[in-house]
Amino acid sequence: MSDFWIIKPPARDIWYLPLVLYTGYQRVFGEYYHEQAGYALFHLKLNVLIILILILPIMKRCVDIGRDLWRLMVKKKKSQPISTNLNKSQLISIIFWSFFPPILLYLISQFSTPVYHPRYFMFSTVGGLLYLIQIIETAFPQKKITPRSSFIGKNYLMIIVVISLFLITNQYNKLNLKYNAKRTISPMFQEIDRSMREGDKVYLTSELDYFLAKYYMKNDAIFIFGIPYEEIHEYVGKVLIPPGSSISSGIPTYPARAFFVYYDRYVVRSEM
Repeated sequence: MSDFWIIKPPARDIWYLPLVLYTGYQRVFGEYYHEQAGYALFHLKLNVLIILILILPIMKRCVDIGRDLWRLMVKKKKSQPISTNLNKSQLISIIFWSFFPPILLYLISQFSTPVYHPRYFMFSTVGGLLYLIQIIETAFPQKKITPRSSFIGKNYLMIIVVISLFLITNQYNKLNLKYNAKRTISPMFQEIDRSMREGDKVYLTSELDYFLAKYYMKNDAIFIFGIPYEEIHEYVGKVLIPPGSSISSGIPTYPARAFFVYYDRYVVRSEM
């Protein structure tokens, strides 16, 4: 089986499915900052919060059953039926909408080509958000507001949950803007292009930057450095990369120079 740009999902990915549906997280959050692609402690906290919200109806039902049993055994009062505003058929539809596609892609990825990636089930994110909203409404049904009461007084638990979710989501958005912001590369390649003299070369440390450099630069002395041509993956457009564009060693002798490109920066080197 040929290689693919999506990795086989580790077992813990299924545990983080609520986080993925809520945020669209793609497992490369901050890859160039903490040198790894995966989940950090913050993702665990947000994932646990979302899971707790999702099981709120179960927790509320257990509390209601316990309260009714207490009334029946201790206070000798007849147990009242547990009321809920949950539309079961609607809930089942949203659950299938939210969880069935990603779980199916996860199982396929374990035995075939990995296809478990948020962009392939982004439509499930909408269902996941609707499911989360419905869960909150089910766990905290709207109470009738009298002239002597207020919305806050009657729904303080729901307000606490929503505010907690809002605050931690705001923290996630800040980290997302920091780590997943698009890098500005056109000025860097244009600066290199203006600085190059005859005999200079551009050495790319990542094959993913080859077509970017070709697009933004007029100079054709662009090479992939340190990656043998045989190890370049097909899915990056290898068929359009000439075999001579990959070199594993050799730095030009001064006055010729080599511009080594590292993601969003470059270093100029030459042999004396």
